[in-house]
Amino acid sequence: MGYVSLFQHNDFHYPYKSWQISFGKEKISFKLHTNVVELAFVIEDSYFYLDTLTGDEFSKLRNLHQRKMSLSELVMKLEKHGVHIIPNKDIIKKHRDTKKDLDLEIFTYRLICLNQIDCESCRMNATVSVETVVLTVDGAPVIFE
Repeated sequence: MGYVSLFQHNDFHYPYKSWQISFGKEKISFKLHTNVVELAFVIEDSYFYLDTLTGDEFSKLRNLHQRKMSLSELVMKLEKHGVHIIPNKDIIKKHRDTKKDLDLEIFTYRLICLNQIDCESCRMNATVSVETVVLTVDGAPVIFE
């Protein structure tokens, strides 16, 4: 999805292969899988932490593995390692390669979060129009327009 992305200071951009959002009773997890790394950004008990699931190239992130922090602490530590989870407008403009309507993306994010919908990326999303987002929910594609 557009807002949570992986960018490097040296202009390497690792497009994701897939992502997954899951909601637990006391935990929210956003997993991001690229060709290089698999990370999970987790909110649990009012703290944030990073699960470094795979990716030797990101060994610097291992010292952050499951270390509970406030959101601002986590953002600052990730920034030092070249991972921007809250990119500014310049970064979005430079790397935004999606052709989806931004208002529709924001609406979809809010719908997912407010209703705690476990979902994941869907390859069909790349084949539909700008005014349509397709996600996988319970193993089946769901269309948002």
